[in-house]
Amino acid sequence: MKLIKKNTVALLLVVTATLLLLSTSTPLWSKGSDSKYETLYNRFLEDYIRVYELSKKGVNVSSLVSMLKKAHEYIEKGDYSRADSILDNVEKEIDRLESIADNLMYSNIVTRIVYAVLILSIPVLFYILFPRLYLFLWYKTRAKWVVKKHGSTG
Repeated sequence: MKLIKKNTVALLLVVTATLLLLSTSTPLWSKGSDSKYETLYNRFLEDYIRVYELSKKGVNVSSLVSMLKKAHEYIEKGDYSRADSILDNVEKEIDRLESIADNLMYSNIVTRIVYAVLILSIPVLFYILFPRLYLFLWYKTRAKWVVKKHGSTG
């Protein structure tokens, strides 16, 4: 039961690689004095960091990553109003997920502990119950056996 899918991890890696490539190829000062670009890009980076922290806690963030990717594309194209609305939606969703992330993380830990206890209890239960089961079945199969004397001497 994995909450983080392989696609999500791959998508996070792709977004990280894209950010690294973009940060080295197009520096922030290349856009001139466009403060809207800088503020949206900084919001994007802050949201990305928050999404990454959520993914480390085991929350499924694939939809957030795709929304962040769209926002980044709109920021780069200069469509700031769309990027701003997408980032607003992302931040609302991040806030909602952060409020339940700790409970989700603790429930994941509890389920893992329960699975471990169940798996570790199998040998103990086998040790305790198998001899009783074996004796019960042995008795049931031989309960109607009668001992006959062969050739009595005496």
